[in-house]
Parts: sequence; structure tokens; C-alpha cells
Amino acid sequence: LSARSAAIQEELHYLPNFSGNKIAVQVEGGCIVLTGSVETKVDFYRALNVATDIAGADKIIFRVQHIPMLVA
Repeated sequence: LSARSAAIQEELHYLPNFSGNKIAVQVEGGCIVLTGSVETKVDFYRALNVATDIAGADKIIFRVQHIPMLVA
């Protein structure tokens, strides 16, 4: 799972215009846990799709929050 965790982190790093640059990817037990936040719903689903495509939905615990950026 550590190779898949690294692959997820690498893929998220290279997504163009991705707001989730503070997402942490860790292996815990038999799962990969993603934590952090994104600014858009699109990025929320992009991160979820990357993780499940690489590791499989049954291996992912997705604790990423959608926190919209407030524009002053």
C-alpha cells in the first residue's frame, strides 16, 4: 500500500489548477487515509477519483473537506 499511497500523493501534486495542495496521504493499517481540505467541489471529487482509481474504493478512507475560499 505504501507504493499506492506515494502514487496518489504524486498524482495529486501534478493535477493542474488543484486547490488541495495540503492533502496528506498516509497508510494506516490496511487502508490509505487522505486528510485535508480543498476549495472547490470539483477538486473534492478529483481527489476522491484519483485515490479510488489508484488504490480501489475499498482501500480508501477519505477525510478531505470542501472548504470554499472566501473572497473579500
